[in-house]
Amino acid sequence: MTAPALLNYRYKIIKALAEGGFGKTFLAEDTQMPSRRKCVIKQLKPVINRPAIAQIVQERFTREAAVLDSVGERHSQIPTLYAYFVVSDQFYLVQEWIDGEPLLVAEHQMWSEARVRKLLKAILPAIAHIHKLNVIHRDIKPDNIILRRADDLPCLIDFGAVKEVMTTVISATGTPKSSIVIGTAGYMPQEQAAGRPTFSSDLYSLGMTAICLLTGKTPAALPRDRQTGRFLWQSSVPTLSAELGQILSRAIHPLPQHRYTTAADMLKAVMPEEVLLASRDTLESPGLTASKMNRQPSDQQSSVATSKPLASVFSIAAQSAQQTSQQTVQQPSQWTRVGIAPAAVFMLGAGLFWSVGSEINFGSASPTSSSSESPTSETPNSDNSTSSVSSDSLLSEDPQTAAEFTERAVLLYEQGREQQALEAVEAALSLDPNAIEALSLKGDILVNQSRMDMPGAIAAYTQALDIDPNNTDLLKKRCKAYQESNDWDLAHQDCTRFLSLSPNNAEIYDRRGDIRVEQENYIGAIEDYSQAIEINEQAGNQAANQSIYFSRCMAYNEAGDPAKGLEDLEKFRQTR
Repeated sequence: MTAPALLNYRYKIIKALAEGGFGKTFLAEDTQMPSRRKCVIKQLKPVINRPAIAQIVQERFTREAAVLDSVGERHSQIPTLYAYFVVSDQFYLVQEWIDGEPLLVAEHQMWSEARVRKLLKAILPAIAHIHKLNVIHRDIKPDNIILRRADDLPCLIDFGAVKEVMTTVISATGTPKSSIVIGTAGYMPQEQAAGRPTFSSDLYSLGMTAICLLTGKTPAALPRDRQTGRFLWQSSVPTLSAELGQILSRAIHPLPQHRYTTAADMLKAVMPEEVLLASRDTLESPGLTASKMNRQPSDQQSSVATSKPLASVFSIAAQSAQQTSQQTVQQPSQWTRVGIAPAAVFMLGAGLFWSVGSEINFGSASPTSSSSESPTSETPNSDNSTSSVSSDSLLSEDPQTAAEFTERAVLLYEQGREQQALEAVEAALSLDPNAIEALSLKGDILVNQSRMDMPGAIAAYTQALDIDPNNTDLLKKRCKAYQESNDWDLAHQDCTRFLSLSPNNAEIYDRRGDIRVEQENYIGAIEDYSQAIEINEQAGNQAANQSIYFSRCMAYNEAGDPAKGLEDLEKFRQTR
């Protein structure tokens, strides 16, 4: 039988673009659109094609297609999903065609620091956007970042979720799961290789991408420390600033808890001050909108959806970023023309970056660093000889009591020996189920270990709080865990309970403000941020208000008061 001239009686194949283990990719033409627009068609085939799992694969494919539709329709740097369908057991995605070239890692074309900074500033908002929708890309690498010719902006393609669907198998218990790890060796961190990716896994992949562009070397060609396994890459870029070196080293730290918690945190470290500052006398709002520009409707929609416009404070910041970019770049490159400024994308969407400036640090026993610098001697992999001797002597002792087992667990955890630390904690709890310190430490380990177990951590903190309901340290830890789990109502309850016991804590007011933003209670968030600012001022700690001014600025904007937002933006500048 002759194959139909048009795929699905609609799409005319122009040429094949790529072929891999998950299927084929084609450039095609949509014959049912007046513009006969070009599109990309991904032909996907399950690695195991058995009737027993066909229905499961189709259901999961439909679900992931819906996710791609939601993610792509709301951001200009992510391809729009036009259609999806199944023909003869072949699964097809029809997506927007990004006319451009993927990033190239080549030793003779090493990127400058300025160019890499621009890439990070432009791509991090897109990553934050997908994370906001609880989507992990899982395959960020140079091949999957396309520089769009129209505006030189980087676009994210080829999400890993659909690949996972195509590798579905049925376990012995009848549960569908992926038969392979999704990601690319060298660009993915250890927790992703173990099948437990987190949002910081994408930041690791982006950090590795930036390093490869700077050095002109692939991950396999980069030297490693034989003892720690960490990449030794900075010697290949001797002129690199210490600041960017620290940012990228932190992004690719082997332990997730030592990386940036959010894309917003990493973006804040990368962005220069000028991106956020502007003169109201010389700049006007360009009236940018948060919706995609010049997009045609998808096959599932009859009209283009519109989003609310950006308020003036963020449009001003966008123009400032563009002016700064044009003034600081000394040599021509394909990044000289930025198009829509990265800062404009950075500001898109309500509540996209409410964790700017805040660090997640669960528990005093946790080795998590709150510094923007890459961890050194404070990390669990520390080589401090003095502490090592004392630790070894303590670990050689035979613990007998719950307190001794807890102390042993702390030492093991500080050395990065997570599983052994958990075993010591469980031994302590077997002797004393009500040992609050052991329960608290158990929560800290479960939160910060490479295989994060947030529900287990919350359960440990809750058990400890059942014993000591007024323990503010435990309330703060559980609040953070709820916040990390996007359980805003319970996080709000813990913050409120904390403040009823300790009403002069600026950190918790600031945190509750972030939570209220996620609940879209912007007026309440402004009140909390204002309370935190006042407490810090009374304590003579004005420097702590820097990130709070920025958060309140954004809350004012969402509450419809951009003038107040501009005032806070100026205060943010003054505290830097």
